[in-house]
Amino acid sequence: VWLHLYDPHSPYRPPEPYRSKYAGHPYDGEIAFDDAQVGRVFTRLNEMHRFDAMAILLLSDHGESLGEHGEDEHGFFIYNSTLHVPLILKLPGKSPGPRTFALPVSAVDVAPTIAQLCEIPSAETRSFQGRSLLQALLPATSGEDASVYVESYYPRDSFGWHELRGLLNSRFAYVDAPRQELYDLQHDPGERHNLAPTHASLVASLHERLEEVESRYAGQTASSPAPPDPETVERLRSLGYMSLQSSPATQDDPRRADPKDKIEILHRILRASDLRRLGKYAEAEELLATVERREPGLYVVPFERGENFLASAKPQEALAEFGKALSLNPTFDQALLGLGRAHFMLGQDKPAAESLELALRMNPRNF
Repeated sequence: VWLHLYDPHSPYRPPEPYRSKYAGHPYDGEIAFDDAQVGRVFTRLNEMHRFDAMAILLLSDHGESLGEHGEDEHGFFIYNSTLHVPLILKLPGKSPGPRTFALPVSAVDVAPTIAQLCEIPSAETRSFQGRSLLQALLPATSGEDASVYVESYYPRDSFGWHELRGLLNSRFAYVDAPRQELYDLQHDPGERHNLAPTHASLVASLHERLEEVESRYAGQTASSPAPPDPETVERLRSLGYMSLQSSPATQDDPRRADPKDKIEILHRILRASDLRRLGKYAEAEELLATVERREPGLYVVPFERGENFLASAKPQEALAEFGKALSLNPTFDQALLGLGRAHFMLGQDKPAAESLELALRMNPRNF
């Protein structure tokens, strides 16, 4: 059974009594509410006399920055505020007592752990990149200091800025970015003091180790979207939405911006989306227009402007913005969806159908 609880996501609105109890810290209220739901499940399993015989693994997919390093939520940076998450494993049978494994482990270790618990033959799990936590807890291996690989391609894929990759071990966190970062997690768990400028040899060693990890899984790492096929390109041109520009997200340019320098731009884009959802369309447009003047190459900005115009019942203005987003990134099928909706609102059924068919051609798995 997979039980998925999603409540600790923005906007934080826990139900009562958690909303009142955690009035000043609504994110904590969301956590407390979910904790209570897990407690209900455990209570029922105990009533059914099933709890002791079960293997239970509790895990979070990410944490929340809540302002740390300038990030309000998650997904953009790869600091411990979002990477360091609960991972609790209860084995079947009576436990001799809790044990804590101090070395870092990864979410990729979950599948091999479940596979070993279920006695799935190792031949069928050979391609797994992680290791079973049951093996990690054995005394013979507890002295190993394995590194954990981390990444975020969100800055690159959505904005054309530099991706972030890194390694964590029991002592250090290394972030490979245009301005490299190194943190001593034992003395600086909040990752506030970048040691990279004064520890060049350690940075070089960790970077080499990072390259080794990536080369081991060559072909399985994130990649840029493929350019549209020639027929799609021709149809885009016939609609008038294809230029010679290409997406900044697909350009392999080492001069891409460091995400640390762009966090304020991200905040403004996210703020504009919030304003749109609140029906404050004029404020959202003003904010997006300001961002576009500063970052004219960001395809996501005209896309957000198009969404804002659609929401405010201005489909004609939305057409121009979605077209601009598509010119900046011809692989962006969401812009084609926007075009289809705008044409449809204008009663222009033929170009609406063409836009939606192209979106489906570009992304056949979009339900």
